[in-house]
Parts: sequence; structure tokens; C-alpha cells
Amino acid sequence: MMNIRNIERATQFYDYTGLMDGSIQPTDIDGLFEYHNVGYVMIELKLTKKELPTGQRISYERLVKDTTIAGKKSVVFVVEHEVFDCKKPIIVKDCFVREMYFTDDLEWKKFRNKVNIRDLVKRYVSYLDKIEKVAKC
Repeated sequence: MMNIRNIERATQFYDYTGLMDGSIQPTDIDGLFEYHNVGYVMIELKLTKKELPTGQRISYERLVKDTTIAGKKSVVFVVEHEVFDCKKPIIVKDCFVREMYFTDDLEWKKFRNKVNIRDLVKRYVSYLDKIEKVAKC
């Protein structure tokens, strides 16, 4: 079941032409959730073998570093999918993580084997739960 409130609005194109001078352009985050005021999970979906552009990679790195400075834990998961038909939904829970950038390492970690995004999100949330319990003591 999709939990998009307005599917027509979700497919609407944003045109940022002229917003900024020079080569700076906005980026997007495909998925983001904040968990109990302890940390953030960011998800970027890419077609198989499609690389994360340099500017987007730098933005994610800086977001993780900035949230770390603010006392939060953060992770970015770059997730691969093989849905080439733009009219078909990407079932994120069935996708695999290609790489991640995490508060505790502050470097990109590539996965050699297929690791399911749902499994990694569950593990990360469990990690955040432990931090939250320690903070409440």
C-alpha cells in the first residue's frame, strides 16, 4: 500500500531555473525520517549502476556531519532499484543498499553483497533505540 497523500502532486515537476546564479543547483532527498529526536535516516534511490552525483554526495556528507555536530546520529543509504518504467512504483522495502554514509565513520562504505534496505533500517533504528535508552538514564 502506498502512503503518498496526493499521487498527482508527487509526479509534478519542479523547475528551479533562475533560482540561483552560477552552477549551484538544488538537490533532493528521496526519503528522510527523524527518529525520536535521536537520529535521522536518509534514503537516496538510484537506478542500478547510476552514480550519486558529486554535488549530491557532498550535500549528504555535510548533512550527516552537521546533524552529528548537533548531537544527532545520521545515516544515508544509497539504494539501488531496477524499475526502468517511470510509471511503475519502486517498492523501497525490496531494494538493496549499495553504500552508506554514517555518523560513526564519516566515510562511505560500499557493500559487496546485497543487503536489504528494510533490514538495515531496522538495525539502525535498533541502534538508535539503545542510544535513546542510555540518554534517558
